[in-house]
Amino acid sequence: MLAAEAVSVRIVDAQKHLALAVRMYFEDHQQRLPTKIEELHAYLKDTLGSDGTVRGVSLDLLEFHNHDREVAGFEPRLILMRERHARRLPDGHWEHIYSLMDGSVQRVKRANGDFSDFELAGTATVANAPTPR
Repeated sequence: MLAAEAVSVRIVDAQKHLALAVRMYFEDHQQRLPTKIEELHAYLKDTLGSDGTVRGVSLDLLEFHNHDREVAGFEPRLILMRERHARRLPDGHWEHIYSLMDGSVQRVKRANGDFSDFELAGTATVANAPTPR
């Protein structure tokens, strides 16, 4: 396996564990998303290494995604977390790995390194707020 592919696979694996931890936190805290990765430590008991890594990936490489409004319950297509910095792949494309509220992890590649369309679609905004039932 190529070195770049191995890095991507490790980040995907770590983000799957983190996305599950975020969902458990969300359910346990009145549907509020965590604001600091440290809030997830209790949910990562089996995967958090003594060196502060999850599945060998440093938590410093990841960040929570900022939303323009409060998340209103379970909104499956919203971005929970992403890599702090996109990575350049050997083929010249850029890759950013995101975890979404539905628990999926998305490897998004762009030739120009612009991920704004994906991030806008995954951001909670006033315009895309769910309608109250």
